Amino acid sequence: MTNVIYIGLEPEIEYPNDGLLICDEVPQQFRKYRDNIFTPRDHSINPLENNNDKTAREQADNIYTIYPQGANTLTVRDGLIDLAPALRTAKRLDELHKVAPSDEIVRLEKDILFAEVTRKALTYHRPFTFKKNTLSIARISRAKLGLKDARILTYFLMSYYKGQIILPDAGDYLTDTHINLLLEKRLIFSVTYLKELPEKFKRAALIRSQRIPSKTNYEDAAELATYDCPFPPHTDGYDTFIKKAMGHL
Repeated sequence: MTNVIYIGLEPEIEYPNDGLLICDEVPQQFRKYRDNIFTPRDHSINPLENNNDKTAREQADNIYTIYPQGANTLTVRDGLIDLAPALRTAKRLDELHKVAPSDEIVRLEKDILFAEVTRKALTYHRPFTFKKNTLSIARISRAKLGLKDARILTYFLMSYYKGQIILPDAGDYLTDTHINLLLEKRLIFSVTYLKELPEKFKRAALIRSQRIPSKTNYEDAAELATYDCPFPPHTDGYDTFIKKAMGHL
């Protein structure tokens, strides 16, 4: 497994032979493989299945990134402390309130599972099996689901699936909590502009990933040059690198 970041207007992602591709629309070349396509209206997972301390803490951190307001309040800190053990202990998401009946956990459970499609997809009503040694696709449409529920589903899928993650349009999803995927060398993703990423995550991604530009803006081309261009600014070699990154050559 490996980390790759694609930057620019026309990323041409090289899909691996196995992993989980999370996208709005299934790419044309994969549409015939229906058995490998997870759709939240038709399938479900139990994201708490086989949870351990590490996964439960990551899930708790990811959930709270969806509620950025008041991130440093005592209520949120207490909620995080209660949520991770609940995610480790509960058998299903709709049973969090049974193992941690605090007001904060009860409200979180209700909000996470508010939308019917999300509730069914995360409470194991029609189990989906991700096959080994093949590329699976999760069709998570932001337009149809709304961004909040798309994030909820995506975050739980990313924690549930233990192999390579492929995430186009990653600016709507990735946060500093996902640096662990970089450390595990299992994240392939694309953004139009580097500024879509949180600063801490961006720095970690640029250091730990293969960087592939495709019609970037000048600002991103210049930043990529600090990593990949052997020539100093104001030289022919540097100018050539910038033009190639921006798609002008």
